[in-house]
Amino acid sequence: MKNLKTSIAVLVAVAISASAFASDPESKTVEKAREAVESSSSNWKVLAESAQKCFKKDENIDQAIEWINKSIEINPDPFNYEIKGDYYSSKKQYKMAVEQYYNAIVIGKEQNFWHDNKHLQKKIWESRKAIENLEELGAFYQSIGKREQAIEAYYLAIVAKREKNVNADVRDLQRKISYLR
Repeated sequence: MKNLKTSIAVLVAVAISASAFASDPESKTVEKAREAVESSSSNWKVLAESAQKCFKKDENIDQAIEWINKSIEINPDPFNYEIKGDYYSSKKQYKMAVEQYYNAIVIGKEQNFWHDNKHLQKKIWESRKAIENLEELGAFYQSIGKREQAIEAYYLAIVAKREKNVNADVRDLQRKISYLR
């Protein structure tokens, strides 16, 4: 019996240490992105694609932002502006996302008047709709008992309203937040 307990303890210890030292597949993606950037640090497309991979994995964000900014600096292109817009949209920074999508449309039209930007227009529309629906989202979260998400949505609604109009009346939203605390 004592040998069985010892064997189980050893197996558990080995399993824990093996999982601790096992390489994380997300880290491999970031590692590959870093290697690509190191080998082609002046290639705007490699920088943009590497940043996009990091944004999708939500890892190495600070460096990915540097990469996408450098990509834009090297060659302003609809592709890299769209990636930056998608990042901001994923972080619910819709105003920043709209600005990047707009830049992508302008650059695309400068490069080729017939540039198809319907998907960018759709992303702008979705981002603006998200801003408008933040108060409704807060009410929904509140109705299903998700306080933290409701508070976050109400805060974002306040920010969105104030971005549109600095003097916007947000007292109702502030009361809702106070109630939830």
